[in-house]
Amino acid sequence: MSHRLVTVTFIFATLLLCTILFARSSPHFSTSLSLQNHAAVFSNDPHLNSRLAHAEKLWKRSIKAREEMAQVVGHDAKFPDGYMNPFNVWDFARPSFFCPHDLERVGSISDGGKIICGMSRYEKECPGPSSDSNKARELIVYSFGMDIEGAEFDALTSLIESVKEQRKNGNATLPFGQLLVEMHLKKAPEGVTVPNDLRSWLKWWYSLEAMGLRPVSNEDNWIGDRVYGMPRFMEYTFINAMDKERNLLLWT
Repeated sequence: MSHRLVTVTFIFATLLLCTILFARSSPHFSTSLSLQNHAAVFSNDPHLNSRLAHAEKLWKRSIKAREEMAQVVGHDAKFPDGYMNPFNVWDFARPSFFCPHDLERVGSISDGGKIICGMSRYEKECPGPSSDSNKARELIVYSFGMDIEGAEFDALTSLIESVKEQRKNGNATLPFGQLLVEMHLKKAPEGVTVPNDLRSWLKWWYSLEAMGLRPVSNEDNWIGDRVYGMPRFMEYTFINAMDKERNLLLWT
């Protein structure tokens, strides 16, 4: 009886090990694992931390929905226009996280305006530089914009790779608290790379999320879409859920 029990236990352990090794070798396992290793604590404010933890839960749920959609439509349709029904290409990149504060559209009323998370927190009056007589903390907001239509994929990929190279103990994060970017799914301009199938599109999107970026808003660029007669251009707002030093306006 004892010998039989040992044999059964050994067989079970072997099967379990094989299952784990097989799962680890699959892209699905690797992606899901890497995306779920982020810290559970987002803020030292209990109320804000609760809201952000719930947002992260909703985002993780969207990953499963994304994988289910890919199984339904497959990876071989013409990209991006072949993905319209039942899911269009932007359904795979929904703003599944949410801004824990206000969302405000600033800039041009038409094409070019941007949606910012927590704008009211950036608008706090700056008390001036700290000094011996002024103990108030400085409020500094850096922002810059670039017109790189079609090159946003290469630019962000290059930035991510650069940050990864500088990682120490795996804790380096992207050097900003919020990212506002328009994505252009069109023929790649000379010298740049644009996703040309669902696999490359999802792989690139996962690379953003793996670095802590969470989409909180998107807005279709209808003016640009008229040229192609299809939804090719989308404005996105991401917030950095991992960097608590450069994102103090959002997380504290």
